[in-house]
Amino acid sequence: MTFPYKSPQEYPAGQGSLESVPGLGPDVRVCFVGDSFVAGTGDPTGLGWVGRVATQAIARGLRLTAYSLGVRRETSVQISRRLPTEIEPRLTNTEAPRVVVSFGVNDTVGELGRTRVEAHESVTALINIHQAIAPLPLLMVGPPAVDDDAQNARLEHLTGLLRATAEAHNIPFIDTFRATVADETWRKEVRNGDGYHPGANGYQLLAEIVVGPIVTWLRDDSQPPVSGDSKRPTSQSARLNLGLDGCTCDVPEDIGRADVELPILKPMVELRVMTEASPPEALAKSLTGMFAELVREGAALGWTVPPSFSEVAELVESLSASPVGEACAVIATVDHQVAGFGYWRRYQRPTHRPHADLEKMAIGRSFAGTGLGRRLLRELIEQALVAGIEQLTLDFRGDNHAAEHLYLSEGFKEYGRLPGFVAPAEAQRLDKVFHVLDLRESGG
Repeated sequence: MTFPYKSPQEYPAGQGSLESVPGLGPDVRVCFVGDSFVAGTGDPTGLGWVGRVATQAIARGLRLTAYSLGVRRETSVQISRRLPTEIEPRLTNTEAPRVVVSFGVNDTVGELGRTRVEAHESVTALINIHQAIAPLPLLMVGPPAVDDDAQNARLEHLTGLLRATAEAHNIPFIDTFRATVADETWRKEVRNGDGYHPGANGYQLLAEIVVGPIVTWLRDDSQPPVSGDSKRPTSQSARLNLGLDGCTCDVPEDIGRADVELPILKPMVELRVMTEASPPEALAKSLTGMFAELVREGAALGWTVPPSFSEVAELVESLSASPVGEACAVIATVDHQVAGFGYWRRYQRPTHRPHADLEKMAIGRSFAGTGLGRRLLRELIEQALVAGIEQLTLDFRGDNHAAEHLYLSEGFKEYGRLPGFVAPAEAQRLDKVFHVLDLRESGG
């Protein structure tokens, strides 16, 4: 996306130039884009740190328009996706446009034994933002501390990585973590709140930390030095911690430059059979989110509206309580994040007992096209062989050509079709296609 940014010198006199407003500086417009801290969640005054910084900047003589664009629970990946669209109408044809981005706390929240976003994904999000909005000036405010020592350790790792990446891109970076983690006022404010967000005094403290560097940056067309501990490594590479378990790798000094490949950790993919020992509530929560995203985008999963948590929880509980051999559910995870799910059940009719039906298989949108669906299907087939299933059936919607290709390539054969049977919408009718895999031919 290209922004028609002009420097003040490029405006003709009387058309937005400095000369059009005698005695005043340029019309500075800043988009503050980020998470709930940008939104000021928990501040009874409604100002947050963004409102306080804007007030101070105006008091110091800046002709400023500040847009606070924070969204609760958003991660760096989500912020990077919406940011270009958010800022375009607000900064187009502006004398002095600026973008401030802030994220990190939501990235490091633990869910199902992993963080919501891996460290290398956070770095990639910052790089994507920088490249998407160039040549607009960008500044990053790092994440503050929370009232959880384990998460603070993750935040410290992430802050160091983001700071190094920002420096490599000449993006000013303000380290709020170091300033808040040992500050008793901040920790007390957060502790008295929800464990993450402070009250008015905490946001005042956060504003005091960032206001000086931000106002200096807003006054200057050039990029100021990175705030905080910004000494560059003297060696050709720095030892940066990309994981949360002590895993390190060599990262070039110029990490994140367009001509330098960003080191990406190989994702850990696991497929496991769900048992009674599996935490059903946590799994149901993850699956509810995954199903909702897929259904909203029109995925052929049998729902016309996203299933509720209670509906998914009931499904998970019934599968985990099924005797061995009666049903089998397989969970696919990538870096401990639920990325896919599928299950089969043995037919209950006495004459059909040797066989099972693969009732549902779904892959998260972020993992489509990675081969994870094939791996999940093969594991379900393997478990059917172990259970002595003779024939494994399934059905799918006639327009699901990707699924059809997958099933045929794994040995399934079409044995029937009901024309116009599926009604995903009021005026839409699609075929229902039936496939079967004869496992007796596989030596099962």
